Amino acid sequence: MVQDDNYRAEESEEVNEFRYVNEGPKQNPDDFAPVSGRHSGRSSHSHRRRRYRSRRRTALIVCLSLVLVGILVIAGCGFLEATGKRSLYENRVGEASPTLAEAPTAVAEKEEEYEYVLPETTKWDDRWIRYHGKVYQYNEDILTLFLMGIDTDKKVAPAADAISGGQADGLYLMVMNPHTAKLSLIAINRNTMVDMDILDTDGSVITNMPAQICLVHGYGDGMELSCEKQTKAVSDLLYNLPIHAYASLNMGAVPTLNDAVGGVTVRRMTYENGEIIYGDEETLYGKDAYRYIRSRGSDFGSANYRLEKQKEYLNAFISKLGQNFFFNHTATTEIYTAISPYMVTDIDLTEALYLATQVSSYDTKPAVFGLDGETVMGDNGYEEFYPDDIELYDLIIKVFYEEVDLGGN
Repeated sequence: MVQDDNYRAEESEEVNEFRYVNEGPKQNPDDFAPVSGRHSGRSSHSHRRRRYRSRRRTALIVCLSLVLVGILVIAGCGFLEATGKRSLYENRVGEASPTLAEAPTAVAEKEEEYEYVLPETTKWDDRWIRYHGKVYQYNEDILTLFLMGIDTDKKVAPAADAISGGQADGLYLMVMNPHTAKLSLIAINRNTMVDMDILDTDGSVITNMPAQICLVHGYGDGMELSCEKQTKAVSDLLYNLPIHAYASLNMGAVPTLNDAVGGVTVRRMTYENGEIIYGDEETLYGKDAYRYIRSRGSDFGSANYRLEKQKEYLNAFISKLGQNFFFNHTATTEIYTAISPYMVTDIDLTEALYLATQVSSYDTKPAVFGLDGETVMGDNGYEEFYPDDIELYDLIIKVFYEEVDLGGN
């Protein structure tokens, strides 16, 4: 069923107010006076004052109790958020910072063109990097989330052997920069060549050889081991970049995820004579979204074409998700529950809470980057992509590093 693209999950509003009320019909105070007795009037007024003070104490106790509960809830959320933050930063794949000191020859030769003049009082910090006449330092507050799209429609299940974990045809690194409150998305070509362990069906290593990075996930259990191996391969590719968490999603979940945000609007794309032709916008629903991000054709370079479509889709999807759901925890929980059978992730509840609170304050339209390089036909008849060393180095500096203020340089 086609849904309205302007669909927005609604949150119910509750208004709580405290007020003093008398239960039952109003009665004349004289009705409570004794029939006889010297102090009957005074006793009646005293009784009413006691009842009023009792009600006031009860209301005060209720108010204080609610305030206390609120404080405990806030403190509890703050504790969980702090726990999640600590867990994400401590549990990572890769080094504490990228190993850019191991720059390729092409980058080192390029740097010889620049001169560096440091203030006399400046002491060099080993964490600093020289680049294009400036000095940079890794932003240690950045969080990286690695997202994988697995080429299967089925729900997640352990692989039958160590070579049937499924290919990771979609590889994206989401970068959260709290210093700028901006998101970045780095798309990695599935055919990027990396050194990979080739396993036997029992999981033993046969050899190590160059292979497309998308195959790494397949040589595993289709579950956590496959995700960990794939995450490590991407970290190695990006100079041992720290990756703090991962999530893999089988492609069968795409229609559910797409329709949960009310459809996603993208540009039409066609691939002709090695070029991508852009058309009008269209809003995708259900299996149309699935076909859009999965189809690519068999022409040479068609993997690049599909990657561009996936970048277009993810950019639009994240923006739509941010507009509608970052402040709607119920809708977010429903989405998470719906796609869980298709997902493997190492993000736990406390980490998810921290990420949600952070992303809710971010600019949800990400900056999307790709790896520049060259695609060639390999000897085995499959496409191979080789990133440009200088462009890759430049991308890492741009996204993950900040210029150091040297005070007068």
